[in-house]
Amino acid sequence: MSCKHCSESHLDLEFGAHRPEPFLAVPGWQRPFRTKADNDLCRIDGKRFFLRGLVPMQVIAGNRYDWGLWAEVSRADFENYLRLYSSDSQGIAPPFAGTIANELPIFDNVLGLPVSIQLVSATKRPELTITDGKHHTGSIPEKWHHHR
Repeated sequence: MSCKHCSESHLDLEFGAHRPEPFLAVPGWQRPFRTKADNDLCRIDGKRFFLRGLVPMQVIAGNRYDWGLWAEVSRADFENYLRLYSSDSQGIAPPFAGTIANELPIFDNVLGLPVSIQLVSATKRPELTITDGKHHTGSIPEKWHHHR
């Protein structure tokens, strides 16, 4: 696959976003006052809430790659995730809605796509499933293919 930015082929298709895009939009000098973030959770101004999850993708010859992306969620879902964060029974919680909060280095138009978020366990990140009807996880959607 070719990267949309550099046109080079990348063998390692694993991707992990360090922070959600809205966090990166906050000027660095303001982040200590306006944000709280770690590798799993992020909040901005106490009004926007994000969690990091995995988007499973079948890419080449049935190999599964998990892309670590951030999803923006409601305050209520964020607080529920915090309550269940260390619980192995979090996998029985019903899925909840969010939107992807990152761009991907290979694909366009990913930021803001709706996702269903399923909690898994205390040792695994939540699974994100794209739910807009035009895109799907499980294989790379044709619309996202990089055209040369």
